[in-house]
Amino acid sequence: MDEAARPQVISDVAFRVIVDTLTLPVLVADGTGTVVYAGGSVEASFGYEPHEILGRNVIEFTPPEEVERALQSIEELTRADDLGIAVPTAFPIIRKDGTLTWMAIGAVPLFDTDVEGMTFYFLPWDAQLHFDEFFAALLAGDPLDVVFARLALSIAISMESLGVSIHHGFDGVHFESVDGAGHPLGIERIADAPWHEAARSGEPQYVRTVDVEAFAGHTAVEEAAGCWAIPLVPHRSIEPAVMTVWRAVDTPPVRAHDFVILRSLRYVQLALVRSAEHRQLSDLADHDHLTGLANRGLFQRTVQAELAAGSTDVALMYCDLDGFKAVNDHFGHGAGDEVLVEVARRLRRAAEGFGEVARIGGDEFTLFVRTDADSARAAARRLVEALDAPIEVLGRVVPLGLSVGLAIGPARSVDELMRRADAALYTAKRAGGSRVAEAPLVSN
Repeated sequence: MDEAARPQVISDVAFRVIVDTLTLPVLVADGTGTVVYAGGSVEASFGYEPHEILGRNVIEFTPPEEVERALQSIEELTRADDLGIAVPTAFPIIRKDGTLTWMAIGAVPLFDTDVEGMTFYFLPWDAQLHFDEFFAALLAGDPLDVVFARLALSIAISMESLGVSIHHGFDGVHFESVDGAGHPLGIERIADAPWHEAARSGEPQYVRTVDVEAFAGHTAVEEAAGCWAIPLVPHRSIEPAVMTVWRAVDTPPVRAHDFVILRSLRYVQLALVRSAEHRQLSDLADHDHLTGLANRGLFQRTVQAELAAGSTDVALMYCDLDGFKAVNDHFGHGAGDEVLVEVARRLRRAAEGFGEVARIGGDEFTLFVRTDADSARAAARRLVEALDAPIEVLGRVVPLGLSVGLAIGPARSVDELMRRADAALYTAKRAGGSRVAEAPLVSN
């Protein structure tokens, strides 16, 4: 072979220079696990200078609860050829300052060298760890602030940023909420910030913090040199949202950031869409589909929670329409549904300032109030008066009224209040309807 065409052999010195300049930490350990060589990048990842690691056992950098798993993994890696595996394993590593950083650790057995042992290489895993936590929180239905905190940590590490804030629920002026991790405190109080402009225009805003007038006086914001406010792609089921990346440098993104930014925006959108759909399903499960009022299940849970919290100045009203059966008989159930919708509208208006009306079945409605007895009686009278004005059905006025059974607390349970209010309702009905009947007080 021509000497010029012969491949050059890298010397040991040159190889060490290459390993020392890698951004990935590299350790060489002998057969006992003692470190005999440490690459230069260990300081950036673990906080130790290379000479501080030499002579120490690799297990020293493993949390006690992970030692058994680490030993097993090392033993498996030494038999990688036999087992047919060569997959890096994720482990927490104890840094010099005592904090943990997650790394995917791979190992390659050393052959034909003076050292019988393993070369360990470390791949950053913190971003993936937080991403896995994000998905677990998302699937578990955790609150959105918890979900976004996990995702923001993953994004910030992936983009080597100070933090990430997610502004969502934009109504054209304000955002409903700001979640995330590592972002400056108090940014939700800033008006006309880059994220507002990004939401309004649909265009990313890459700014230097010193150039943004709205940031003046906000010391926490000024600790970041730049921020990227990037709007989400519009989606029919969510309000406009913006992901803001806080940077230690004031330069805009480069091409290498494109993939991480695009992927991050998709996961932010996924979380928002899933949350919106979950709220919609929850709302459907807890509300009457015809009138939009709370249904029996939600009503009972709400009342029971109040009673469990120790509320005593409470009252429950059990309501039933007078004359509704004739509407269904003469005009049909479609007309009856229209009447129920109108009745629900009137009762909701009459109950404003007192509590939330629920439809618990057919033409039966309830109202739970947290107030004194006199105010509860006034609320009950307002409900009856709400049906004083006539209701038209297919051009004809139908005579309707409302009977109300009122049970005033205290009470031990929602069932107790319901039974007392139901008995009082029966009394109101027997008296001719369109009136309030109050259940006798029960002493605890």
